[in-house]
Amino acid sequence: MWRWCKQNNMASKAIRHIKYTDTLTMSECKDGYWLYDYDRGMNVAMRAKTQEDAFVEALKYYQKRCAEVEEKKKKLYDSVNDFIESLSDNNEGYMPCDCDDC
Repeated sequence: MWRWCKQNNMASKAIRHIKYTDTLTMSECKDGYWLYDYDRGMNVAMRAKTQEDAFVEALKYYQKRCAEVEEKKKKLYDSVNDFIESLSDNNEGYMPCDCDDC
């Protein structure tokens, strides 16, 4: 399988390619190790000096991304709760009618 590494704006063939899972591969190139995540569709580590450094770089990326997603989820949750509370505050006296005439 061919893997290409980008260095100095030129593509070069990977020295070695390692497939860890169906969605996670590492390429050893002249300028370091590149870890590619097919689920994310991107390199999660580039030009790492060692394989271990590549995994640490990827973990840092995922930790940062997870924190961003959790913060967005919290903001969305708070917005939804504020909206629901605003509806219930405006309709405190409202009771649905049980009659058949409505």
